[in-house]
Amino acid sequence: MYNKPYRTFLLNKEDCCSSGVDYIKRIYGFDCKHGHRYIIWAEHYPFDIFAIKFFLNRNSNSTRKFKILSALNDPFRVFSTCIQLMADLREEIPHCSFGFIATSLVKEDDLNTKRLSVYRKIMDELFSPVNYNHYIFEPKSAYLLLNKQNDTPDLIKKSEKMFTRIFEIK
Repeated sequence: MYNKPYRTFLLNKEDCCSSGVDYIKRIYGFDCKHGHRYIIWAEHYPFDIFAIKFFLNRNSNSTRKFKILSALNDPFRVFSTCIQLMADLREEIPHCSFGFIATSLVKEDDLNTKRLSVYRKIMDELFSPVNYNHYIFEPKSAYLLLNKQNDTPDLIKKSEKMFTRIFEIK
């Protein structure tokens, strides 16, 4: 089901800071079968944790860009593309981890979103608990996959503190 990703290409890298935390935003693009361009942000945070975010380019100026559904009926190839990018990042940095917020839809509460249940199924299927610890914070629909190869002491506590600060997760 997740075996036909679109080809991604790196568009840019930006040095960023959020709530005093420095990170690098890698900006990727890919074109879907309908001729629309998607953008993926792979935000590289301390402890080699990547936050993966994606949206349709046509929504890039919207403050709700992550909430808007595309209506292009191509979710599995879009997810496959994000998953392939995660695999590419893991090849580059074998001990890297991943996180994301399963953003609520436009008229949906942030608590335990529909997207979270979909993403949870995908992550459970593709990222074995042998290699990753799965952490879910349902009140903000946040998901963290911590790579067991990362030997940072107290990684869960440090990552929780960092993301609580950045994304106002409480």
